[in-house]
Amino acid sequence: MKDHSKVPVRGKTLYYFAAILLPNIFLFFLFNNNRSENALHFNHFLVLAFALSIVSVCVFMFYQKLTRGYEGALAVLLTSWIFFWMFEAIFSIAVKYSVSLRKVALIAGLVIIIAILLYLFRQKSVAIPEYRHVFFVIATTICVLFIYNFVSALYAEVFFAVANPSSDEKPYEVKTNFTVDNSLPRPDVYWFHMDEMMSFDVVEKYFGDPQEELKVELLERGFVINKGAELRAGWTWVAVPALLSPTFFDSYLGARLGELEYIASRHQRRGELDARLNVDGVNVRQDIVPSYELFHAFKGRNYTVVTINNIGDRLAPIDIDYRNSDRYPLMVVSENRNGNHATEEMDNLRQILTSTTPLSLFKEKIEKIVGLIAENDMRPISEYEADIARITERTLGIDSERKLYRRLLDSFSVSSPKLLYATNMIAHCPYNKIYQTGELDNPAPDNDGAVDLLYLPQYKYAAEVMLTTVDMVLERNPDAVIVLQADHGIHHRGNKYMIAEGYPESQILEMNYSVFSAVRIPKKYGGLDKPIDPLNLSRLLVNRFVGENYEMVEK
Repeated sequence: MKDHSKVPVRGKTLYYFAAILLPNIFLFFLFNNNRSENALHFNHFLVLAFALSIVSVCVFMFYQKLTRGYEGALAVLLTSWIFFWMFEAIFSIAVKYSVSLRKVALIAGLVIIIAILLYLFRQKSVAIPEYRHVFFVIATTICVLFIYNFVSALYAEVFFAVANPSSDEKPYEVKTNFTVDNSLPRPDVYWFHMDEMMSFDVVEKYFGDPQEELKVELLERGFVINKGAELRAGWTWVAVPALLSPTFFDSYLGARLGELEYIASRHQRRGELDARLNVDGVNVRQDIVPSYELFHAFKGRNYTVVTINNIGDRLAPIDIDYRNSDRYPLMVVSENRNGNHATEEMDNLRQILTSTTPLSLFKEKIEKIVGLIAENDMRPISEYEADIARITERTLGIDSERKLYRRLLDSFSVSSPKLLYATNMIAHCPYNKIYQTGELDNPAPDNDGAVDLLYLPQYKYAAEVMLTTVDMVLERNPDAVIVLQADHGIHHRGNKYMIAEGYPESQILEMNYSVFSAVRIPKKYGGLDKPIDPLNLSRLLVNRFVGENYEMVEK
């Protein structure tokens, strides 16, 4: 009689290969889906993959001892890695059925499930070899899935680096030489990037808030409001180039976005755009970010360009770059520094892991470690504590708000003329920023993607901070030109939430493309007689204060 309990050598080898490769299916899947939007390096992921493989094979050997079989060990190992890499997704589903569920409790439940599986496979260890062919198929599938994800990452890393066209063969243009008219005025220009704030019309339509008070406040300060503004980009890393580099948009990006603008799923739209960019040999981070046309045009008129930057290296350092930091005091980076990409990558990897795995439980501690490392490469300057305390006396004073005021206060010491680009991230998901203060009751404490419950209060708070920053500018410079412009509306977790809630695609797209937009140009600099399309903002500013360089987009 054939002995089914003994695993052949080739079978053991297959099981061990599957155990080694299993965690890295998920790892390289995340790499492929986040590489274009983050400062991630393939070589560093290889190191992490090696470490995960060692952990995985050790756990596999431990499970094998407990289950007394390779098949049971592989099945429980597969379950364990699924629980690990999909922890946040499992949690988001679980809280729909138990709003009081906490992550620690979920982890305990998953551990119990794993323990039960180990016990069951141990009890059935004699019978399992009869179904060994099924486990061979599972192990083979694991290896194939790893190869698929790994080769995709390797292909993008190696092939496109080799095939990347030379500068004279690029499928796009970026304007680098600007017509400069030194007779034009040189006002200070402040551009506030209002990340994820939707237009007045869309907020009123979907959240029932007409925002009349905010409109009055802006009109009194001399703003012209574009109540129904749209920018058909959908997420930051393509929206910012569309706003700041008109020639790149006109020659390439606009057409690519137009081909995909009717896809409601942000994930699918981004994936297809990434594929097209790879085929065309276009690396937005390397090729476009260092050459943002708005910044370089104003440098041509001897402006100092300042970026108060909370959106990674999507904004390149120009003259002074106030980087995001988790600790005080304020940090300054000079134009000779291209950014600490190692720290940037570490922060991006931290965001990826804490948004998928149980490491989200240690999010704050990990952020502090990343912040400490970032500070080692920066030099501190004055803190403005008294001013910050005064400004936030009647607000919630959340960390993002304080950091923005701190950087803005220091930017006033930069001599005129200057162009300042500052990011206000308060409205951006997760939508629990203001509730973390403990001063407000959170209607969805375990679901920070619940747009219908959480977005509007956070939006209003972002608008309150926006008005404060505008007043800080006008107090010191009543003649400043000020742009208040969002890059996209609801997306990411909010997009998934809307799909799950059954919103039609047309509404999802409307909220994703909707953007807050208001512009203040004093009459002494020509003023404004009507709202400006977001795609025309950089064109108008450059033409008015640098020289005639762009044709306006006709809608």
